[in-house]
Amino acid sequence: MTEQRTVVIQQPNYFPWLGYLDRIRTCDVFVFLDTVQYIRRNYTNRTRLRIGADARWITVPVSGEFHDPISVIRIDNATAWQRKHLLTIERNYAKSEFFAEYWPRVNEILTREWELLSEMNMEICRWYGELLGNDTEFIAASELDLNPDLSSSALLAGIAHSVSATTYVAGEGGRKYMDYAPFEEVGIPVHWQDFQHPENPQLGPSMVTGLSALDGLFNCGIDGLVSLISELSHRA
Repeated sequence: MTEQRTVVIQQPNYFPWLGYLDRIRTCDVFVFLDTVQYIRRNYTNRTRLRIGADARWITVPVSGEFHDPISVIRIDNATAWQRKHLLTIERNYAKSEFFAEYWPRVNEILTREWELLSEMNMEICRWYGELLGNDTEFIAASELDLNPDLSSSALLAGIAHSVSATTYVAGEGGRKYMDYAPFEEVGIPVHWQDFQHPENPQLGPSMVTGLSALDGLFNCGIDGLVSLISELSHRA
């Protein structure tokens, strides 16, 4: 009997949102898609936090050619961006119920000397996996022997096949663009994530969605957060 291996393929993002954490939660293999072109003003080098009553961006400064793949994008450490991010997080979440539990690891990650954006982001996402307590295997696409000139769907199918996946779980945003043919050729069915953002407790008068998963962790803890997500989300 073939071992079931569900794969998720996603760009390595900076303290990504709850939907990203949910994808880690529900897969056996998580592949960081670090071979595709870096896109400015995306989630690769920035995330949203609740600052006061609103959602605001915090951004990691980067340098280099923006047409380069994510794997080689370097962090611009000429500014004290780490200190700024830590102060912003602490000032806005220090009063949340579970802040003391997760703050030490956030502080530890953001005080390391990082050179490559992808390496920092992958460490953050592996931490999410540790919190979830599952056995998800993390792999960088740049470690795989793949043809970089493949179409997007063919590349994803190739990655899934190379890690011996039996199911590929795609994000809802790609449904309009998915070409199923490459997956059919390698015999891997495509399922879709159906993530419903929970109404989790927050510091503030009203709910703000689409924030970094840090918001949910600080306010609910990992167990409470997973419980809320599990009640609403499933694969289709």
